[in-house]
Amino acid sequence: MEIPLLLSHELILKMLEEKTGKEFEERKFPVSKEVAQKIYSVSKKQVLQEMMWESDNFLAEQILLMCGETLLGELNTTKTIEAIQNQKRISSAFLQKWVDASGLSRYNLISPMQLVEVLGRIKTENPSDFLDYFPSGGQRGTLKNSYKSTNGKPYVYAKTGSMGGVYNLSGYIITNQNKVVTFGLLNTNFDSKGSIFKSKIEEILLYIRENY
Repeated sequence: MEIPLLLSHELILKMLEEKTGKEFEERKFPVSKEVAQKIYSVSKKQVLQEMMWESDNFLAEQILLMCGETLLGELNTTKTIEAIQNQKRISSAFLQKWVDASGLSRYNLISPMQLVEVLGRIKTENPSDFLDYFPSGGQRGTLKNSYKSTNGKPYVYAKTGSMGGVYNLSGYIITNQNKVVTFGLLNTNFDSKGSIFKSKIEEILLYIRENY
């Protein structure tokens, strides 16, 4: 067996037909708009929840590429980012440096104020269900075991962002007065465990919850 395993088009088609019991036809790409069809599998909300709740970096990259296909007709991360920036949906005053969809590159530069602005747009454009897209403290996603509420009702809906020497958290707090407070907390360039910052962040979140 060759490594990597090399398969012919004919063998792939035969395997698909045997596995599914359906007939397949080989077509060359790109195809004309008359032939190509978009097939939507699940709703946008389901896709974004999968990405946000589980912090799925691969899915984030694929979504950005799909945005590129819609905006530009090609799958190109750099050009897609430039096209989105040119739409000026984010204030240029806070725009730093954006190089990928997952946020894994250390070349990304972003400020808490820019994150808060993006969160504000999410809330404005999805007023009835914006919290549904985010992990919630003590309940679901990457926050299932963090920022738990004593009454069992989540008060933090936020997205984490972490790598070596970095721990960030941005999202929304539901206060005791039932107000929604948008926040962005970035901790970088440290040489210690992220759990230390989690406990300090929780102190800040609880203070906001009780006093605003």
